[in-house]
Amino acid sequence: MTYNDTHVVQKIGVQGLYCLVALVSERSVTRAAETMHLSQPAMSNVLARLRGLLEDPLLVRTVHGMEPTVLALKLVEAVRQNLLGLEAAFARQRVVDPATMGGQLTIATSDSNGLALRPVLARIRCEAPGLRLVLRHPDFGHIRQSLEDGECDIAIGYFPDAAKGLRQSALYSEPHCCILAQSHVLIRDRLTLEQYAAASHVGLSTPHAELPTGDEALNRALAALGVVRRIDVHVPSTFLYGYFVADSEMIATVGRRLAEHFCRLLPVRVFDLPFKAPDLNISMVWHERTHQIGTYHWVRQLIREGTATMSLS
Repeated sequence: MTYNDTHVVQKIGVQGLYCLVALVSERSVTRAAETMHLSQPAMSNVLARLRGLLEDPLLVRTVHGMEPTVLALKLVEAVRQNLLGLEAAFARQRVVDPATMGGQLTIATSDSNGLALRPVLARIRCEAPGLRLVLRHPDFGHIRQSLEDGECDIAIGYFPDAAKGLRQSALYSEPHCCILAQSHVLIRDRLTLEQYAAASHVGLSTPHAELPTGDEALNRALAALGVVRRIDVHVPSTFLYGYFVADSEMIATVGRRLAEHFCRLLPVRVFDLPFKAPDLNISMVWHERTHQIGTYHWVRQLIREGTATMSLS
């Protein structure tokens, strides 16, 4: 059987091709069904039909969950290059009406940047109630692939080495700083490099192997000074930093806005870093595949407007 056979493509149909993209992107029949606004049995029937027409399992169960076959990945890439490009061409000509928007939009962002998006997300829920939003942690080492594969539609964060070919828009910039408990007995007026190096630190444990890009920049700046942070506690969310610091002699290094947010809630103080480190230049990145699609364009513009005057209060 030849898989580019016109007869086979006609049997699969446009909806079948979009279902294939959803199945490979979501690695789940249930989530693919939600994306396509189908019932789970209906999506299961589509998968069974695709398997029969293409004579390939397309998705196979592994210890890591459902994974696409080589053929499925090749077909999806071809579909994206053709159907999604056609979709973008049509979308470019449409006047976007948020009230009629549907489907799901996934934003990859850290906890602190997600907090900054609260007014943006509130406006989306108000003006486009039919649009489902998903926020997930970014895979810092695979941002381009995640956007290219449709695992996320927009990524927000500190991406100093964003992959070539991605669209990018600067949002805001902030310095690193440190938070310490108000009751800390050793540090009073200012934080020295010696105190920073000797301190016990709270760090982030990401769901991915790679360090957050902000932590990588910090570590490089410290390495140039011959200093290595001693991270004794790893937590899954930067929102826990303030609570661990407030009850201990530990310190944490965060962006200025999140530090000020902690100060309003907890008995902690903010100190400038005792060494030079790059500012956190937060940007929004997206793939060419969604650049001209009206819904994504509208959401990106809301994010630009919302973060221009954002407050973490």
